[in-house]
Amino acid sequence: MGTPVKIGVIGLGHIARDQMKALAKVEQYEIAAVCDSDRNKEKQFHLEVPFYDDYQDLLAENLDAVLISTPNLTHYEICKYALLKGKHVLLEKPAVPSTELLRKLKHISEEQNVIFSIAYHASFAKDLLWFLEEYKTNGIEKFGPITGFHCKFYDPYLINGDLQTHAISLQGSWIDSGINALSVLEKLLPIQHVHIVDSRLSEIKGIPCKEVQGSVDFTFPIQGTRKIGRGQIDTNWTLGKNSKQTILYFDDTNQSIILEHSKQQVIKVDPDQTTSVLQDFSNENTRLVNHYDGVFNEFYNHLSNGTNNLPMSLRLHRLLYAPYSLT
Repeated sequence: MGTPVKIGVIGLGHIARDQMKALAKVEQYEIAAVCDSDRNKEKQFHLEVPFYDDYQDLLAENLDAVLISTPNLTHYEICKYALLKGKHVLLEKPAVPSTELLRKLKHISEEQNVIFSIAYHASFAKDLLWFLEEYKTNGIEKFGPITGFHCKFYDPYLINGDLQTHAISLQGSWIDSGINALSVLEKLLPIQHVHIVDSRLSEIKGIPCKEVQGSVDFTFPIQGTRKIGRGQIDTNWTLGKNSKQTILYFDDTNQSIILEHSKQQVIKVDPDQTTSVLQDFSNENTRLVNHYDGVFNEFYNHLSNGTNNLPMSLRLHRLLYAPYSLT
């Protein structure tokens, strides 16, 4: 695609500033229009492009693609409308409320011959991508295969018994952050062979969300062996913490790697529990700007090559929604 992609942005929520900064960094895009139901956002963002408070009006514009970043429960209808209008779509995670609805959108995109992909921003963490490259080069010799993991994704959204307003549209801690952790694991393990063995999703009566805490246990085949590895994803809105971390365990060498997503660091833990920072990206852009820089570059590659990430998305969403049938 030689000329810049004219993209519209639907939804200016709590991560919109980071998304807009990242979009502005990728020269292959031109932000051509934006939309939010709150007209006050036009002044807050100091926009120099057409502003709409109705997504159907925005989609009447001459646009190549749209980023949809509205409340989760609105994703399906807006995405369906955009696809039927012949627009390429980048849909914010966790996409839609069921795997069945994701399949329906996939079918529509194929019928309309447009690109439809999901934005998994956590899978573009610089710490993760750096470790993946290092591990691919000489990781097996240095650490051995991954034998376990523990993902801890915490947000301070429940404070003094009150759920923060912007968190209501996120539905719940597992829905919101479980998909982030799963997208990280997809880069590290053969996700098609990862299985859920148990789950614990906790809600609090009177709090308007599906769950405030979610812990899900997994098994997976250990590379090059007949052994089974084990792991856990924890999500929680009640701890007062804003912290995202993935710990990888390597039993063959008694070492572990901490991917400090929030601090954008890679930390090695030796058998004697000595820690050392292997890489630190904290002096660069904010975590989310770095994440979305990767998201938008990947989407541009999909547009150029006629591809998408829907096969992987369907695998992730089966794992995302399976715990609700176990609890």
